[in-house]
Amino acid sequence: MQTVPALVFRVVISLTATFIHGGVAHASPGGTLDSPAWSHKGSQPGCGSAEVWVPAESPAYYAAHPDQFVPDPDLAPGMRAELEKIATAQPHVMTSLSCAPGVNHRPSGHMNAQTSWAGYQTNMASSTTFFVSMTWVVPTVTAISTDSYMSVWPGLGTGTASDELVQAGTAYALTPSVSAPYFWYELYPQESEMRVTSLSVAAGDQVDVVANFAASASTATFSLYNLTKNTYTSLQQKLASGQTFKGNQAEWIVERPLLIVNGVTTVATLAHFSSIPVSSCNFEYTTQSSVSVATTANSSVVNVMNSSNQSLVSLTTLSGGGFTATWNRGS
Repeated sequence: MQTVPALVFRVVISLTATFIHGGVAHASPGGTLDSPAWSHKGSQPGCGSAEVWVPAESPAYYAAHPDQFVPDPDLAPGMRAELEKIATAQPHVMTSLSCAPGVNHRPSGHMNAQTSWAGYQTNMASSTTFFVSMTWVVPTVTAISTDSYMSVWPGLGTGTASDELVQAGTAYALTPSVSAPYFWYELYPQESEMRVTSLSVAAGDQVDVVANFAASASTATFSLYNLTKNTYTSLQQKLASGQTFKGNQAEWIVERPLLIVNGVTTVATLAHFSSIPVSSCNFEYTTQSSVSVATTANSSVVNVMNSSNQSLVSLTTLSGGGFTATWNRGS
């Protein structure tokens, strides 16, 4: 994540005024008075029920007023702070969004972590985790079979029928139609992966993904930021009626999913990559007054294994809220 010196950041905040009108932040002096700092824009092509947040002010304005680079007052304090840091970089904010169906996969870590997930996860059984973030460098990936796939993401929840998995990240689906990395988001099992086609990403790019779930509005918010290209989008999706979110878990994962092809479930081959440096593994939950950094004290390791009990990915120990994942084998 890009940061600014703490002293400078405090000065900026102390000089910033936020005006609330009808529950939406409005521009303080220097912007357009009484016009919304952000607005929703629905019906994004191919993106289902997701709505993109559209800024009313310039990137320079938000850099000078970082507390207003927060489109929704229901966001967790940790996510608000994360977005304020992004604002100082003056990113180009996408004012529209387009999507296409992603790989039809079944996140399976909650059923058998050794089948699919490599990384770290918390277990907050007595509280709700409602904010998670992660920064990583998108790896160079090569296929080693026709079903090669790999994904990197932070998430909230477990993906069971009674607990939606709120997740977003980058992925490679090494097929003839999708051979380059892409951003994606998903509420599982409510819907399948949605591939974001309007926000580009390439191997070697450093990216930051933040997810938030506001129980009061039953709404997930995803922020996708390409630090290398300095491009950004923020979108929201409401949980469908009858779906639930407990959020007893936060995850930071490299995945090979269970693919569903013609109704048949198979385990994908983990596409080859050298290593993935991961940082800023942060989360926030209801019984904690501030953002927590993932450590070995509050997180446990999960590691994808093959049928011979061989590890597909090597993980370094969590240190400073980060780790490195190194490819060992595809299956």
